[in-house]
Amino acid sequence: MRLLSREWLFAFAGALAACGAPRDSNDPALDSRASSVASMAPVDVDEALEKCDARWAEIEAAPALAGAVTVDADRVRFLGRARGALEVFVRDPQPTALTTNEQALRDAFEKEPPGIRVARFIARHKRERPLLRAMFLREGYLFADNPDDAFELEAHAKLTDLFDAQKLVLERGEDTFELELKPGKETRYVVSSGPIAGATATILFGDRIREASEAPAPALHRDVVSLSEREGFDRMEVLRRSDAALLVRARYGDTWVRQILASRGPKLAVECSRETADVRARVEAFRADTAWRRRAGAKMREAITALVDDALPFDRPRSETGPDKDGTLRPYWSSAYLRGQRSFKVDDDTYAVYREDGRAWPPSVCVDFVLDAYERASGSWFAPLGEHPGRSKGRLDFSSFGIENRRGVIGFFQFAESRPDLFAFRKFEGAERVPFAQRDRFFAFLTEHGEEVHAGDMLAIQGLKRDGRVHQHAILVETIDPLTGFAAGLADHMKHPRRRTWEGIMAEAPQRSLLFRARPGDVLVRPLDPQSTVDSSAPTTTASTR
Repeated sequence: MRLLSREWLFAFAGALAACGAPRDSNDPALDSRASSVASMAPVDVDEALEKCDARWAEIEAAPALAGAVTVDADRVRFLGRARGALEVFVRDPQPTALTTNEQALRDAFEKEPPGIRVARFIARHKRERPLLRAMFLREGYLFADNPDDAFELEAHAKLTDLFDAQKLVLERGEDTFELELKPGKETRYVVSSGPIAGATATILFGDRIREASEAPAPALHRDVVSLSEREGFDRMEVLRRSDAALLVRARYGDTWVRQILASRGPKLAVECSRETADVRARVEAFRADTAWRRRAGAKMREAITALVDDALPFDRPRSETGPDKDGTLRPYWSSAYLRGQRSFKVDDDTYAVYREDGRAWPPSVCVDFVLDAYERASGSWFAPLGEHPGRSKGRLDFSSFGIENRRGVIGFFQFAESRPDLFAFRKFEGAERVPFAQRDRFFAFLTEHGEEVHAGDMLAIQGLKRDGRVHQHAILVETIDPLTGFAAGLADHMKHPRRRTWEGIMAEAPQRSLLFRARPGDVLVRPLDPQSTVDSSAPTTTASTR
């Protein structure tokens, strides 16, 4: 309940004096009432709420910004197709002014089918970097008004197609990366500083890019995902946008709160919560109780980044074109690794044990990737070249729970179904098995069932592929869009580990649909928290491999 302000009390006292017929100043009844009011104890003022009320009104009085109109209106379709579409824009980035010749090319481009027209245009104008920048960068942002175009831009637009400057600056969410052109067999841009220095740089939908010599313009994007991961809310409704702040409703557990999110460029921070003290206390209690989950989630994202950066080879012999021998290489790799060898042979083909930079390079299948992400986040991974071969003992080892087949999709998910003490399991059946070919229905199902898919969930998809056979595949959910509840950020291992969207994973076999969901319980997630003392692994030697 909101506390009464002193101003309200004064008004109430005045109303008592004015109500009813005029009374003499010596009227005993009036004296009694006045005495009663005077004897009331002072009521504390919720100064934090009043201050937030005033700030909220100030932002509401300022002109509102419209956001990215087409992307906001069709957000799920963008999320389902294009990596990078998770940001919120305060307004649409404006198209680059075109010359007469460029406008003619733009007009012809607009008449072609969305999606494929992007790849065609890039192929036709491969060396015309200023033209490609004018077509596809809006105020520096890689941007499109159509979700099919957004997917194709993210898939086909390379930084080297757009620029040849020696140094670039790329903004993605609240992060900024310095890039440097690296000549070689294939010229590319690499990250030149920070924790991922040396990594090949890519550009995603919604990224902003400029030459390092150019001064930055005010950012139009806001990183709501990073904020949600820091603060602990899982849903958010944007009520108003301005250059300086967003007015939102955010959900912490079961509690919805109105908040002002101050923006420092793309980075957001909670300025205040426009709620009573008891509601604010409830939110802080929830955040304190779930802090371990946020730390565990951060370690999971770090592990996914490491697995993607390692670019582990898919566990299929080179001579095989089908899946019949998937998973056969890792035992050979393990044997060679433990013996200190640099390579091993299978069917006259030679495979590397380590990457060129000395990192261990175990062949992996899709379920390996999902389980390795959890175990690596808990501190378990293979020692690099130059150290004693073996897998460090983390605080989580799925094998310690008696999994008979931890490398097969069906085998692992059957195990998950049999262990309700470890997993919250869900099987998709009947009408829920919407094939990805029906994209709008597939995306609608995910949105309507957003409460049933969380970050960290393990998903299995199944369906016919082009070879006429039914295939299964495992996917790890990394990111949920806080605005829609849509599972937008996925990670998997197909050919090599990647972060992808539904379109990126399922378009090659659109008859596949959701089959299982396994959500690891607290006993499997707590070991990922670096501050946790929970160890869910059985005693193993440092030389063990899987």
